[in-house]
Amino acid sequence: MKLDPLSGVTIGVTRAKEQSRSFIKKIEALGGTAIPVPLLAFQPPKDKHKIITALSELHTYDWLILTSANGVHFFLNDVQEQDKFSILNEMNIAVVGTKTGEVLQSYGLQPSLLPEKFVAESLLEELRVKLPTDSRVLVVKGNLSRDIIYEGLKNDGFAVEEVVVYETVENDGVDEDIMQVLTQQTLDYLTFTSPSTVNHFVNIMNKYALSISSDLMFVCIGPITAQAAQHAKLHPLLVAEEYTTEGMIEEIVQHIRRQKDV
Repeated sequence: MKLDPLSGVTIGVTRAKEQSRSFIKKIEALGGTAIPVPLLAFQPPKDKHKIITALSELHTYDWLILTSANGVHFFLNDVQEQDKFSILNEMNIAVVGTKTGEVLQSYGLQPSLLPEKFVAESLLEELRVKLPTDSRVLVVKGNLSRDIIYEGLKNDGFAVEEVVVYETVENDGVDEDIMQVLTQQTLDYLTFTSPSTVNHFVNIMNKYALSISSDLMFVCIGPITAQAAQHAKLHPLLVAEEYTTEGMIEEIVQHIRRQKDV
């Protein structure tokens, strides 16, 4: 009888609670045990003046850039509150990855552009090729998102604006969960889906002077998150080839197979 590839494997999921359900289900579907330790939480900005201004001018933009699933949720909630949703049917919408595209589709909208690689740099390069020079572009982002797309398009002479529609904050209530996971449970892998999750994890480690088992493997969703982990000297490290949670799971499965072949 063929065993599930993650049978007997325990994986820590640091993603925010609202985002982790599907990731946890995928781990469990392959026989693994998922331990949720949500390091981050999300909230709307306290001052929504810039969002309201952007929405009042929404009809003037040709392209809308959405860089995360959270950005889709928060922005479209604002769009619906301001009764501007019909304008989106006339716009080109670019998304940075498949998950963001799937969330967009759940609102009945189709992405016009999805880059080959799910990082901002790849989306910027494809936008540079695809956008007419007179395009007006609105970049929707979180407060910790990088400015790669905004700065790149601005430097190229495009009329581009950006608006922060949500804030990422540290989940202060997770400290005890992290300590329990590291000291009382046998954790095989700990997953990071953004540099922010890495940074908050390291802050907790330093705050409580926690030690890490040498058997614990860290798994990053992509190269930007991996850079944060490497900077924090977290190792050993796996990086997903496809920058999705599915890619992270596949990387873990392949790592388990390699270990068995040794």
